[in-house]
Amino acid sequence: MKAIRYGLIFLLIITPSLLVNYVQVRGELTRSYKEAYYKQVLSKAIDAGTISMIEDFDINDRSQAHMNKERAVETFFEVIALNFKTVDKYERQGLKKYVPIILLIDHDGIITYSPELYANLDGYQVIDHVFHDKVYYSEQVEGQVISYNLNDTYKVLDMDKDIVFKGSYNDLKDINISRVFDLTESELRQRRQSLLVKTIENELLRLNDINAYNGLNGHSYAFFIPDTKGDLTTNTVESIGMMAIIQGMPMGKSSFNMLALSGSGLKELGLIYGYSHDGKDTYHKEACDEIEGQLIEIFVDQKEAARKGYYPGSCW
Repeated sequence: MKAIRYGLIFLLIITPSLLVNYVQVRGELTRSYKEAYYKQVLSKAIDAGTISMIEDFDINDRSQAHMNKERAVETFFEVIALNFKTVDKYERQGLKKYVPIILLIDHDGIITYSPELYANLDGYQVIDHVFHDKVYYSEQVEGQVISYNLNDTYKVLDMDKDIVFKGSYNDLKDINISRVFDLTESELRQRRQSLLVKTIENELLRLNDINAYNGLNGHSYAFFIPDTKGDLTTNTVESIGMMAIIQGMPMGKSSFNMLALSGSGLKELGLIYGYSHDGKDTYHKEACDEIEGQLIEIFVDQKEAARKGYYPGSCW
């Protein structure tokens, strides 16, 4: 009896601790699942935005593609809204406050989409995301402006003579137009790469200005400049693409932060649109006038749509 009594006392002592541990572990698992889902959604959104952004795509020369910046941003937020079941237009607009910056990486420069304080047509001061002027990949060297792009051609503006020279490394090296072409071709590519990365990092500094608007728009989260050293690789900035900073998105008692990026190699896939009509889920290509039903999801490839239970539709 004494052993049973001591055993019961032991259980009374240890049970609350076990319950607390169980709740904590269950909470951590729920948080991990939710975080994984958020990452999946936002990765898909940035991929879909990149695919929809690129026009006149040539698989043999991706740097010559052209971007549709409005369609890219619209698709990005559409994918997030669909996956988070956000239907109300004001709730959809509210998603933007968790995406302080989107960088659209073009072949000759970067266009930033971020909040700006400005006067609307009625004269009221408003804060909303806008497209900023393109920042070009260029530098000034001894009275000349050297412009780079995502392929191996260069442009040199001689400001004194008001003359522009364009060409490949060998073309411009032969005419001895600038001392930067005294570098080897490999060294010049590395110089270009460093400039591209610096341009991206400078645009991310806009986060400091965006924090100044927080008191005006009711958003209290303080955005921070993410560490991009592990993300800005050579492959990342040698093709047209997108980069989005997601911060402060509510996730239980904590917040979700992510740097999402993608490149133009995705254009080979094409977007797949998942619709539901009369209880049947089907997927279709982007250009199709015969689609009926409600748009439910946007996929980056056919296999993902099939895994979700969608079947090829009439526009496949």
